[in-house]
Amino acid sequence: MPNETLTSLLIIAVPLAVFYFLLIRPQKKKEKQVAQMRRKLEPGDSIVTIGGIVGRIISAKEDILTIESGAAKNKIQVMRWAVQSCESNIDDRELKELEEEVAEKTKKLKAKKEETEPQTDDTTNEAGGSEESES
Repeated sequence: MPNETLTSLLIIAVPLAVFYFLLIRPQKKKEKQVAQMRRKLEPGDSIVTIGGIVGRIISAKEDILTIESGAAKNKIQVMRWAVQSCESNIDDRELKELEEEVAEKTKKLKAKKEETEPQTDDTTNEAGGSEESES
């Protein structure tokens, strides 16, 4: 009798565990990520709404976002929960700052490289010059 009870409990418990780990848990994890993405929306972000409207956020209040969409820069107000995805979290100012920072670091690296290269060239020229004078 105890084996039959244990077997019947396992028959019920195993499918429930499979459903939880394969269906319920991943869905809840995805919902958390989407909710976090929606909380972090700010002006300058490019978004896609659930209805398929693509635009850039120009102002964000508690639950209402104002976006610009299309070539005519039409302004549309949408609810925060209607955002399906955020395509970029870097606005143009931040992108320019990053590009300037990269350009500055590149200049510094080139300057360091030029400082080290002439020293190696001088030693090879001196050695080359002494060999030529011996010939």
